[in-house]
Amino acid sequence: MKSGYSNSILCSLSALTVLLSACAHVPISTSARQKPANLLTSSHAAQEEYSERIAAISALCGDAKIKVRAGLQRIIFSQEIIAARPRYLRIETLTPLGHASSILTSNDQTLAFYDAGEGSIRRVPPTAEGVKMLFPIDISPEEFVRVALAVPYCPLQQLDKMDYENSTNTYRLVYAAGTLQECSIWVDPTQFYPLKYQLKREDDTFSAYFRGFIPIHTTAGPARGEKIIWFPQEILLVWEGKEDQKMTIAWQKTDLNCKTSPEAFSLPLPAE
Repeated sequence: MKSGYSNSILCSLSALTVLLSACAHVPISTSARQKPANLLTSSHAAQEEYSERIAAISALCGDAKIKVRAGLQRIIFSQEIIAARPRYLRIETLTPLGHASSILTSNDQTLAFYDAGEGSIRRVPPTAEGVKMLFPIDISPEEFVRVALAVPYCPLQQLDKMDYENSTNTYRLVYAAGTLQECSIWVDPTQFYPLKYQLKREDDTFSAYFRGFIPIHTTAGPARGEKIIWFPQEILLVWEGKEDQKMTIAWQKTDLNCKTSPEAFSLPLPAE
């Protein structure tokens, strides 16, 4: 863990993190999932099924218990999270008394961080580089929102191939295969929810694991019709190849496709 970060920043780092075991490898859960009666033969058919899920989830409002392992630190926090595609975020880290010790917001223009202990607001670009200015972690607000909503995808990349993995009972969708930015998504073969997302980069590999899926009734799509969406109760994030960065979101309450307002994703400028 880099030095020089305030306690509140370390707290908000947990918004992007999950506590895992010391082992970096995390197996894909295979329990209580049905095998497909007939395997898909077209990679585009699997892509279309998964794209329907992406279209059905646009926002989330929820409470989460966050467990953090960063270096030698192991911390647990409660947070209120609002996330909406593509990169809109509001994360409040709460004290045991329910007060906000820090607030992180992201919109199209700015990533802002309020530290209640210091009484200050820092504003940086809403990019992975901006996040690095605040936290010792490599993820953009847009990618974090996709993971938090359990709709990870590989933007600006073509689907190269699809394989059925019998050992994990998943379809693996592979984008930009064999490149320094190879991206893969392992999806359930009957419900097409993601079980693992992995992005191989030049100097590290970022993975997200999704577990404990439960059916949630929500309204989805342009017509706002009723739909059942399988959503994970726990999301685990792992960075391999850099510092010991492993982080967990355990959802306590989730409201999918909740109504949001632009004001939630910005911090007001201080009074003159």
